[in-house]
Amino acid sequence: MKLYEMGAQYAQIEKLLESAEDESAIEALTIALDDMDEELDEKLLSIGKLIGSYRAEAAAIKEVADRQAKRAKQAVARAEWLEQYAMRTMKATDHTKIVSPELTMRIKRGNGAVEVFDAAAVPQQFIKVVEVREVSKADLRQTLLGMEAQGVDPVLPGARLVFNEKLEVK
Repeated sequence: MKLYEMGAQYAQIEKLLESAEDESAIEALTIALDDMDEELDEKLLSIGKLIGSYRAEAAAIKEVADRQAKRAKQAVARAEWLEQYAMRTMKATDHTKIVSPELTMRIKRGNGAVEVFDAAAVPQQFIKVVEVREVSKADLRQTLLGMEAQGVDPVLPGARLVFNEKLEVK
């Protein structure tokens, strides 16, 4: 029997057990529930093992990805260092362009980046005022937890304390 079918059948047997009046029917339904409990536990434990297996696989993949990301970062850093080294050398030797059949290297002028060295002197028309409003969830959480500890419903206008459930597999 499939796990999703077991949940419905389990509930149906429990409902029959609640309405059963005959001692032999109660005993038969109780035995059926016990048998189903064992099968249900076995299936759920198998799912727990699968969860563990997938988590281990994910951890191994993440480890490889982290190593590869580190290697990529190192390769980018080496390429950037070599780029700066080549540019310094080309400038020092007055080489603005080098051409070969494989590649062309040249020093070119960039698009232009703005460097603000004195923000107070910048004309007002270029100043943008930005207002940042942010809810302090940490403070709000502490207040709501305090309310719950006092037996008060942990709800404030616009916010409430929510406890999520999570399956723990160890």
